[in-house]
Amino acid sequence: MKCAAVLVALLCASPALADEPRGCDKFKWPIVADQQANLNASRPLPSGREGVAPAGSMIVSLTSLGEAGLPKQPERSPRDPQAKAGFIRFAAPPQPGPIQLTLADAAWLDVVQDGNYVEPSAFSGALDCPGARKSIRFDLKPAPFTLQFSGSPVDRLRLTLHPVE
Repeated sequence: MKCAAVLVALLCASPALADEPRGCDKFKWPIVADQQANLNASRPLPSGREGVAPAGSMIVSLTSLGEAGLPKQPERSPRDPQAKAGFIRFAAPPQPGPIQLTLADAAWLDVVQDGNYVEPSAFSGALDCPGARKSIRFDLKPAPFTLQFSGSPVDRLRLTLHPVE
């Protein structure tokens, strides 16, 4: 009986995964530089610290949602109670405008500026692409901002951050 329940759960989940594009060539914009930066990232940054924007590549240490102390509740609740979370604060970007964040691993990303969520201006993602799981663009004002990560299966999240060119 337990095997049948597991089989039904897997079959129900399969269509959702099948809809997701697969491969590095499926992103809506070029991500090769971000992908390589994420694969070679070596600069760890503990959660809760202040980063320098635009920062290039970094590795953010994550912890449980309860211990992460996120400044704002995630816009989407994590599906897995064991998922990891964390955040990085940044001073105002040198110039307002679009930034691009490319995450190497799965995670929900909230960008918070002036106490409000910043809605993405563009999103692209694909499975089976080492060093790039999703790439998201946001338009920022000339004010400090925070990146909040939640729902991640990894303890160390690799990402790149830079202005959109």
